[in-house]
Amino acid sequence: AAGQIVGFLGNIPLLCEFQNKTLAASATCRLAVEPAYRSSTPLLVTSFFRQKDVDLFLNTTATPAAGKIVTALRAVPLPQPDYGKVLFRVLRPRKFMNTVFRKVGAAGGFAATGSAIASVALHCEMALRGRTPKSHSKQFSIKEISVSEMGPEFAGFWSEAISGSPRLFSDRSLEVMRWHFEPPGSTKLARVLACYGSDRLLGYAIVRHESSSRDGVQRSLIADLMVHPEDDNVVDSLLRAAHGSANSAGSEVLEVLGFPSYLRECMQKLRPYSRNYPANPYFYKAQDKSLQEQLANENAWYACPFDGDATLWP
Repeated sequence: AAGQIVGFLGNIPLLCEFQNKTLAASATCRLAVEPAYRSSTPLLVTSFFRQKDVDLFLNTTATPAAGKIVTALRAVPLPQPDYGKVLFRVLRPRKFMNTVFRKVGAAGGFAATGSAIASVALHCEMALRGRTPKSHSKQFSIKEISVSEMGPEFAGFWSEAISGSPRLFSDRSLEVMRWHFEPPGSTKLARVLACYGSDRLLGYAIVRHESSSRDGVQRSLIADLMVHPEDDNVVDSLLRAAHGSANSAGSEVLEVLGFPSYLRECMQKLRPYSRNYPANPYFYKAQDKSLQEQLANENAWYACPFDGDATLWP
């Protein structure tokens, strides 16, 4: 307007693999519009969905307001009812409760005393309910590396895991992983936990450690996790290793969002706490009607924070 930018919708080009086909996908990133021009927001979103040569459109971090806009343009929520449920583990009860009391507006001596009492109660509850994990199984070895240290064995692992799978996967080539998590000049916040059995890579988890957040809670998030072949013991070892990595990073909580149901069932065994997003944050729209119908099945997805901009470098 008058030569000035008054609205912005980022756009991330992606590749996805689905049933041995490569799809061109596009994901939204950071929608912002000046207050005086909010009525024009649908123009930006409409332009996004009108892009040529795109098979699949994604919005993986939609707010409730953005969700209403994309729904009006015939995008639909991910067919995974619990995708908006965040599973989390509290790593530092005292620090976590201090943050909680600050968030609700408590101050002074009341905040200090209240958070101290609450943290003791939380610590006891965690111990009684077995919410504090033990170390990972000695059956496997866990190696922690940076994303830039991921080598050819990961490329071979992804190829085996995706081949013949009925699910849709975002491209996980080494080049894409490094661009996503560690572009030149970025702060290296992500750590790779690789699980080996008899010197063979059986699975991995990528944990992104955040330095701070708007609500003051220091978080770690499991950005990606994959196991092949499926093995609950490998998943369990990776989750326990992720807990240790987040704890070493000084985080107050470790969070998990998304992933297929069989992985979430393994996560539930560790008795995490949970909280819900105000609405499902993940929407999609396929250009082809047949593809849209296929993706209406929950088992057609391997949806997680790696998709779109949820864990993209700052």
